[in-house]
Amino acid sequence: HLQLNLLPYKKKKIWESIVVQKITNQIATINATNADDTCVDKLKEYLHNVTPGDETNMEGVAAREYFSSLFGKDFIRFSDSPISFALNYGYSIIASSIIRSVAFSGMYDNLGIWHENDKNNNNLSYDLIEPYRQIVDHYIYFHRAEVGLPLSHDLKVGLLGLLNEQVMMEGKKTKLIFAVQRTVDSYISCLRSNSSSDLLLPSYDYSGGCSNGENIL
Repeated sequence: HLQLNLLPYKKKKIWESIVVQKITNQIATINATNADDTCVDKLKEYLHNVTPGDETNMEGVAAREYFSSLFGKDFIRFSDSPISFALNYGYSIIASSIIRSVAFSGMYDNLGIWHENDKNNNNLSYDLIEPYRQIVDHYIYFHRAEVGLPLSHDLKVGLLGLLNEQVMMEGKKTKLIFAVQRTVDSYISCLRSNSSSDLLLPSYDYSGGCSNGENIL
């Protein structure tokens, strides 16, 4: 009932918060990888132009700039390339953790914030994953020379280990797998208060020891 009664404007504000944090994390990832100042400047511009509901699609515009900087101008995100396959594998690991937390929470995963695909039973989880994707991007950037098809056992193990990587939440370090649960719990708080300010999302401090792509276990 809380999900169904979420006011449209509040839903737009929650999506705005997610997109803002996603682009913020993309900026941190660029700074920690190739330090592309031109890309960072553009991402900051897109960040300041995000509106409730992201009606101007700054998320999509930022993503194109971001991936082009990380993996080259010829990289196509939704392609059959080894890099794209590796990214999807890493994302699926984190998505599985979010899907499990959403299920345990008692929420209906089909009722998303922005995603509204009737054929997707996990619309909500794929909304909440957006600010978590960048830790996978960061890892693959530093292991891109090792990426091939099929993915190696070591690469899969490394991506699975990201669940134990440290992320920042409310100014403190916490393992990603625990941060996921806090994000889900905080979304329930948003539903109860009809406010986007209660939503807890991760940020990244790559200077803490994972800027070379190694996991902190």
